[in-house]
Amino acid sequence: HSHPEASNLYIIGGGGLVAEFEKLGFCCHGGPTEDEERFSEDGFKALAEEVAATRFDGVVVGWDTAITYYKITKS
Repeated sequence: HSHPEASNLYIIGGGGLVAEFEKLGFCCHGGPTEDEERFSEDGFKALAEEVAATRFDGVVVGWDTAITYYKITKS
């Protein structure tokens, strides 16, 4: 960890990236578990509320062959 209080990350990338950060003690969200997530215009409001209620200390972007607007919006 370069930042002593950083622990909660949102990952745009593959399972290997998630695994490496988890080995370092980070709590990871996103990654390939959200590859199929989509949202409608109505769902955007719910996603915005979810994001506002969740504190991410950082966003890590790696190679993601399943990148979606959902992931970009959530990050």
